[in-house]
Amino acid sequence: MQARAYAGVVARRTVLFALVAALAVVGTSCGDGDERPSDAAWQSDWATVSALVPTEQALIDGGRELCDAVLADLHEQTPALLPTPSELLDDPVRQWIEHAEAIAFECPIDNTEARTSRYHELSILSAEISAGLAADAEV
Repeated sequence: MQARAYAGVVARRTVLFALVAALAVVGTSCGDGDERPSDAAWQSDWATVSALVPTEQALIDGGRELCDAVLADLHEQTPALLPTPSELLDDPVRQWIEHAEAIAFECPIDNTEARTSRYHELSILSAEISAGLAADAEV
């Protein structure tokens, strides 16, 4: 009697394992996680997220309360930016996200030189992303 019960458990586990393996193969072959968004769809998300970072003066005026709100918004919105439309944009976008979050996290940055430097780096990354999008459009 115990042997029959054990055989039933093994059979159910075998079927369950085969089902999980089949679903994994189907999910992998569909490539849902590897698809990149269109330039137009991604640019809409990019415009929304990049607008979350306040100007230097607004950051100074808004203080910690604004910075906390910006950081929360960035954490909520930035997942929409990855993947990007092109592999070439992945690294600059990741770096942009890191810099934007650092600005909001370190806020208020009392050191004017450090704050200006962070914003300058962010603008360089934004320009790199814009250039990458323009190059994508030409292809």
